[in-house]
Amino acid sequence: MTHTNPLVVSGSRLHEQGHLFVQQTWEAGETFAAESRQARQAFGQELSVAGRKLIDQTQRSSLALGRALAGEAAFWRDLAIKTREAYIDALEGYWSQIGTKATSARSAMQPSAVRAQFLLAAHEWLGSAQSVVGELLPEPLETEAVETVEVEQEDAEPRAKRSRKGGRAPIRNYDQLTAKDVVGRIQRLSRPQATALLDYEQSTKNRATVVRAAKQRLTTAS
Repeated sequence: MTHTNPLVVSGSRLHEQGHLFVQQTWEAGETFAAESRQARQAFGQELSVAGRKLIDQTQRSSLALGRALAGEAAFWRDLAIKTREAYIDALEGYWSQIGTKATSARSAMQPSAVRAQFLLAAHEWLGSAQSVVGELLPEPLETEAVETVEVEQEDAEPRAKRSRKGGRAPIRNYDQLTAKDVVGRIQRLSRPQATALLDYEQSTKNRATVVRAAKQRLTTAS
């Protein structure tokens, strides 16, 4: 019976294992190299595709930005034109108003216009002064003799009105006063003056507000 040397057996096993290790390692390296080449190729392709997408998207974004900028530029250009036109219109309107006012001022400074304004102001002032004087100085009742003399000097129409009752108003310029003016002065009259005013009013215009105020004054006068 032949006995196998253990060292030879162990060496054989180690040799086989070493050969298997080298073979497997070599195959793994080949596989890694092949896969690496494939991965590099795939990466290059994907990188190229991604680069093209990036370029395309950048171009589209640039075009959109250019269109937006062009639109905004047109908007601001139109706005500037409209603003300038509005400013010009406003300026023309302002100068037109100044011209109109200057023409009115020149017309107002004409001698005829100044004279007319002066006469109108004087007329208004005289009317106000007459009204104030009439309020401050109510004309008292006079004797029958004086009344007869003044009646002969007045015009025919007031004389015809007073002839119905023979009375005479105790307020100066009574026929030119409005009902409101007369009512405002009645409270300052004495009882005889209020009686004369009532008689005169009833014989002439017979205004209800004046008659009512005169009667009320007679009820409160002492």
